[in-house]
Amino acid sequence: MYRNYLEVTLPPWVDHADWNFILNKVVNRLHGVLRSSGFDFGLDFPDITSEADSPNGLGKKLRIFGKTEELEQLSQNTGIRDMVDKHMIILSELAQVPDKAQEYRVSRVRQLGRRALAKKVQKQIAFLRNKGVQKNNLPSFEELKRRFTKTDSPFLLIERGGKTIPVFFMISKMVSSENPKKDTPGSLFSTYGLSSCNDGVVYRF
Repeated sequence: MYRNYLEVTLPPWVDHADWNFILNKVVNRLHGVLRSSGFDFGLDFPDITSEADSPNGLGKKLRIFGKTEELEQLSQNTGIRDMVDKHMIILSELAQVPDKAQEYRVSRVRQLGRRALAKKVQKQIAFLRNKGVQKNNLPSFEELKRRFTKTDSPFLLIERGGKTIPVFFMISKMVSSENPKKDTPGSLFSTYGLSSCNDGVVYRF
């Protein structure tokens, strides 16, 4: 569990329509750092929203939790500094998490693969037939596929190999532990900055 963080904030002159674009750009730079360096960072979007006009609104703030020395190196990363110099983001100084902060886990929500999705659709069709639903009243295969792949979870847009991949995630509040928190060796987060184990928590305050 990492008690140090950097905070990325979008400046007030950044248009609301560009918030997701810029934060995803930051996340992609972080993803590249995590893949190449072996660093371990946990990400949180503390003011994430699900407003109707922005169903995947990531907000205008990103917190990056990690080990002190790794965060210090990240703060000097060329790509991150370039975004700061271009006034696209504001990067805070390294700070410590307040004592009374609440623990959250930001976990990946995996989508079904093609085979698993097809199997689930076929199983649902068989279930409906067994319930007596007439063939002409059954939803189509494509309709069921859309139902099973639809998610209201927020997502990151990760660029890899010339493609843009949506990485869905969910945020859940954790029950506070009575044990003292300290930096833990090993990887707590994935290369997307999402929790990869029980100790992979971030903090809100």
